Amino acid sequence: MIRLTLIALLAVIVLAMAILLYWQWLERQRPVTAAWITLEQLQQAAELVTLKVPYQQLVETRVAGYSGSVRCVVLAVGEAWVGTDLEQARWETDPITGTVTLTLAQPRVLSSHLDHDRSRVVLTARRGVWLILPGEAGEPQVIEQALRDAQQQLAASAASEEHIEAARQQAETVLSEQLGMPQTSNVVIQWRP
Repeated sequence: MIRLTLIALLAVIVLAMAILLYWQWLERQRPVTAAWITLEQLQQAAELVTLKVPYQQLVETRVAGYSGSVRCVVLAVGEAWVGTDLEQARWETDPITGTVTLTLAQPRVLSSHLDHDRSRVVLTARRGVWLILPGEAGEPQVIEQALRDAQQQLAASAASEEHIEAARQQAETVLSEQLGMPQTSNVVIQWRP
């Protein structure tokens, strides 16, 4: 009797394993369906940051007057983020070929930030009569101007064609792989001029 129970139990276990293996095989055979996102879901993301651009540069600024000048050199440290505005994204579907075209706005500098804690004044120098003036004689103003110049240079360097192209490529990768657009589908990502 015990032997018959063990054989029945073993048969149930073998049958359960066979069903489980068959179910797993069926899951692998089922075609993968993409978890497509809607245009509204894509636009709700607002901005897609695809590139972080580090910045470290020496910036020289000079403030001159009639009787002299103050020169400042700042080691400017910061970063900028480049990406695309997803609120401007548009889907178009070709009914004949089934090709879906996602049109995106060109990447741009979304934000740039000069890190004032890590940026350092390397040099301040006075010339002319300003050498004998008491106190700081324009040094705070020239330092402030140097930091403003550094902020502008940071934004300009992040907007270079090299960084914009890298942001385009990263956006295409993110949208095609991370948001459920399969490689084999008829999805084309294009950029507005």
